Amino acid sequence: MSSAPIPSQPMRVQVVPYRSDGQYDLSGAIMLISAMALAGGLVGFAAHYIEQVFWLIVLFPILIGGGLGLVGTYMVKRAHLRNPMIGALAGLLGGLIAMGTMHYFGFEQYRAEMKANPDIIELQKLQPADLEQVIAESKEPAKFRAAMAGISSFAGYMDFMAINGVEISNHGSKAMNLGYYGSYIYWVVEVLIVMGLAVAILRGECSNPYCTACREWKKQSTLGGFYGTSADAGKALAEGDVAALQACGPTPELTTLVLHDSTCPACGGQKSSSDFKLVQVTAQKNGKSSQSTVKYISWPAEGAAAVRGLFVPPSAAGALDQATPST
Repeated sequence: MSSAPIPSQPMRVQVVPYRSDGQYDLSGAIMLISAMALAGGLVGFAAHYIEQVFWLIVLFPILIGGGLGLVGTYMVKRAHLRNPMIGALAGLLGGLIAMGTMHYFGFEQYRAEMKANPDIIELQKLQPADLEQVIAESKEPAKFRAAMAGISSFAGYMDFMAINGVEISNHGSKAMNLGYYGSYIYWVVEVLIVMGLAVAILRGECSNPYCTACREWKKQSTLGGFYGTSADAGKALAEGDVAALQACGPTPELTTLVLHDSTCPACGGQKSSSDFKLVQVTAQKNGKSSQSTVKYISWPAEGAAAVRGLFVPPSAAGALDQATPST
């Protein structure tokens, strides 16, 4: 266990829980929403053709949602947009357009194929009463009626596809048909996955720390860990108590209790707060680890500098002292 340098005086500063400032420019919000709508349309168009070859359930919706999230992340950074609600709205719109576009091009393809069928062409020339008689005399009137309705409207097409049922195969085994209601549930789940992932990514990006004075996104670094408990370290961090943080055993080494520092790269935290995130790292049975935020607190410049000083290795602190001219 390495000992951190003790501050020259016990120090307590006024701190506040971290929150995004929620600011945005109208032009930036329009740019983000427009980009997500366009990206959704393009991704949906590509997904329609991929679906004709193969489709991996759950994985492909995750990829679509993640792709939209990447586009949104880039646009959020460019637009300097820090309003999570606008980010969520853009994610919802992009996901809805992506999946809607994918199914809509399926509808257009179905309609084109049906209208090119000579038998369908002849059926469409019939009067409604005559057409209904032909349908009634068929082997499967309900399915026949739905097939014809699918030509004239998108809703009719989706209903016809549900009647046929979405089929899911597993490594060449016999396909499982989800049936009418199962197909609708499956489509809803796909849309929720895409929209949910896009929303989560964009909300997260819009919530990231930002320096309004320099108009720069803050950069996150890892200061080190604590040997103390999460309760004690979290309490000290939330109360702005540097001496109490020192008592929690700060170390530049990584422990199961890690402190991250988000500071403006332009002003070094002199014109805005530094945002400290205390994270608990928990080992999982599969060998991986999970992280949970204990506290996320904004500290003013003078307090933030003192916190960083707690994690300077003793050797580095001594070198700094020797390099500092005496007065």
